[in-house]
Amino acid sequence: MEKHSKWKITAVLVKVCHLLVHMVPLLLLLLLLLPGPGYPPQQGFPPQYGGPAYGHQPYPMAQQYPAQPDTVTVQPMVFVSAGPLANPVNDYLCYSIFTLLCCFWPLGVAALVYSISTRTANQAGDQVMAERNSRTARTLNHVAVGLGIAFLILTVRYIHVLL
Repeated sequence: MEKHSKWKITAVLVKVCHLLVHMVPLLLLLLLLLPGPGYPPQQGFPPQYGGPAYGHQPYPMAQQYPAQPDTVTVQPMVFVSAGPLANPVNDYLCYSIFTLLCCFWPLGVAALVYSISTRTANQAGDQVMAERNSRTARTLNHVAVGLGIAFLILTVRYIHVLL
């Protein structure tokens, strides 16, 4: 009878672990993708820039402005922006999604954030930031896979001992 109750407890533990490993990352990913609430509406503040609440007097019309020049010189504006990298750095996005869903989800979430940052840096043309984020994402993914394998081995050994 005691062996049968251990089997039920083990089955419940396996179901709880399954729920944590597969459902929580999806909920976190959903929360990351939803937009924030934004700023709340501003109510009860006085009008800005010289409304009647500040007691400003209207500008007298009898006073004239000084003479303005007839020509205006406009200098051309030059915008320099970096385009996407010719050889983009690997972002490990698929690897991050795999570790998020199948291995150790807390590190998978962090790796996913760094993968997306790598992709953004690639698009902005920032080679140094893209390489740094790529290395971090790769390291987090490797550690997550190692922890996932270790957790799987420990779970199998624990179940085997109970049986």
